[in-house]
Amino acid sequence: MEQTEPPKSRLKVEMELDRISNLPSDVIDKILSCLTLKEAVRTSVFSSRWRDKWAMLSGLVFNRECVSTQNRELFVNIVDHVLLSHIVPIHKFVLSRTHLIPFRDIDRWVLHLSRNSIKVFKLHIPYWPAKYKMPLCFFSYQDMIELKLSDCVLKPPTTFKGFRTLKRVNFRSVTLAQDVLENLILCCSLLESLKMRNCDGFTHLKIDAPNLRFLSFAGGLEHVSLQNTINLAVLHFNSWGICHRQDRVCSSNLAEFFVDLPHIQRLTIDGEAVQYLAVGGLPGKLPKPCLDLNFLSLLVVNFNLVLASARINCRIEVQLCKHEVIPSRTD
Repeated sequence: MEQTEPPKSRLKVEMELDRISNLPSDVIDKILSCLTLKEAVRTSVFSSRWRDKWAMLSGLVFNRECVSTQNRELFVNIVDHVLLSHIVPIHKFVLSRTHLIPFRDIDRWVLHLSRNSIKVFKLHIPYWPAKYKMPLCFFSYQDMIELKLSDCVLKPPTTFKGFRTLKRVNFRSVTLAQDVLENLILCCSLLESLKMRNCDGFTHLKIDAPNLRFLSFAGGLEHVSLQNTINLAVLHFNSWGICHRQDRVCSSNLAEFFVDLPHIQRLTIDGEAVQYLAVGGLPGKLPKPCLDLNFLSLLVVNFNLVLASARINCRIEVQLCKHEVIPSRTD
């Protein structure tokens, strides 16, 4: 007699038919973390269990991928709705738009986020007709690990003592005064990576950061000073308008530049920065040997002029790097 399988319970049948709804919570969270915000919101139609899951994302990214509308008012309403609907602390906030957003709306969002434990904050907005000035409440983000700003003005209150947990900073077209820049770097004791491009408001680049591993700077300067940067491994230095008059220095810029770079591994120097380092004459040897240096790139607009003024020769290059020196194309 042929045996038949026992009928499946209704619950078991429903579970097989709705496997998505019965995924473990950690799996659902992982899936949502891999989606854009727009895609994550759409998952709310799967079932009642998925309905509010998107509102539990710890990271919010508002860019053209997640919010495609070019309607400024609609975009502002979307951001407002998402922030007000969120039911867990927000740890990551990214706002990157190509069209203008009223500064009063951004102020409101920055204030709302100050009530969260923000760890990653990235802001890129057009600055016409003026750059966006970060509100005072922004400087209360004391749990930040990564900060990326574009077309902004930083003017902290006099009581500001830095971001105690900040490790990675990326500034593009950011305006900050000389004392603000120096205090920001000095007070962020855990800083490991610093990128600055086309920033203004200061004339000297003074870096005092014992944990710094990566430094990239491109912009106008009069002077650069590296102090207490013994762990710096990668340095990209590109400056224009930098002062390189012989009568303004009393010692070798090259020697001063390398004194706190004992563990440098990759060094790229572009533009007038090469001429700046040539000022003050070349020392017979560096203050400390760069034993770890394995990549050296010099990009110069007029290399013949630099050679004539600095008297750079092969002997100096060998002292800079005992490994292979990789030349860079200038065309």
